[in-house]
Amino acid sequence: MVMLLVGTATVFSWVLTVERVPQAMARMSPASPRPLAVPGGEQPDLRLFGAILEGLPAMIVFVPVMYPIAMQFGIDPLHYGILIIASIGIGVFLPPIGVGLFIACAIARLNIVESARYMAPYLIILILGLLVVTYVPWFTLVLPQAFLR
Repeated sequence: MVMLLVGTATVFSWVLTVERVPQAMARMSPASPRPLAVPGGEQPDLRLFGAILEGLPAMIVFVPVMYPIAMQFGIDPLHYGILIIASIGIGVFLPPIGVGLFIACAIARLNIVESARYMAPYLIILILGLLVVTYVPWFTLVLPQAFLR
């Protein structure tokens, strides 16, 4: 089951790349003058594709397209990288389609519906934490800035 899910995610990633879905998303990028609107607008997409694909294929497909858009708006590369990894990481375990959730339930021999019910409060807290980190970049940048000065 695990190999089937990973193989399917890889094929889906290939189809998205061939059909130029990331480039279409780049053309639809927000034209907002506020820099934090870019990662805030991309997070639901990253969580969705993190759930459908596996984490690494999702990053390989979307980061090369979304990174230059974020740089155009002056978003710190470290902060943006943390947001991408956290968004895709949350997406991997989103019920009912998260690849990581399927794998974890298969290994533990648990029912996905039951597991999702117990996992929902944790996912809500993770998404709230991600929103805080997104709109308050100080949380991710304070230590690197302190040590690099």
